[in-house]
Amino acid sequence: MNKLKYYYRRISLREKILLSGFLWVIVFIWFVFSIDGIKEVKNEWAKWSGLLRGQEALLKTGPLVDAQLQESLQRFNPERTFDSESLVGRIDGLARQTGVNHDISTPRTQQGDKFEFHTMRVTIRKTPIDKWLAFADKLREESPYINLESVRISADKRNPELLDGQFVLKSFELKNITD
Repeated sequence: MNKLKYYYRRISLREKILLSGFLWVIVFIWFVFSIDGIKEVKNEWAKWSGLLRGQEALLKTGPLVDAQLQESLQRFNPERTFDSESLVGRIDGLARQTGVNHDISTPRTQQGDKFEFHTMRVTIRKTPIDKWLAFADKLREESPYINLESVRISADKRNPELLDGQFVLKSFELKNITD
């Protein structure tokens, strides 16, 4: 430290002013970069604070969501939900009961935590409209356990009184929910 004082006293006034100016420029540049860094930290802090507030809000609604799920599950009869095989059997039974000429595709299953969702296609060929409507009514009676997602109907080219088409059906199966 004494050597610095010695060298500082030895230099001229002009050199002292230039050295002081140089140090002030370095301090100013450091200050500008520090402000940018502080802004970045502040922005990151605000971003993460917002994310944490959102997660806290979700965690606070957790018991409400669980209560609503339990309430909804009370309204559903687990015995009326269908696995893929029983869904095919039920749709086949409804189709035979109404007398439609049908083909049933193998259901596609989508796995979930509490539910499995099954999607299947029922193709109906050369069937009069009254049987179509009877089949559609039977499907509506199965709601909300079996839902009609889409229907495509066209007239048979040889006999316009008979209809061809396809139903896309969705169903869900409740898994074991006691845990």
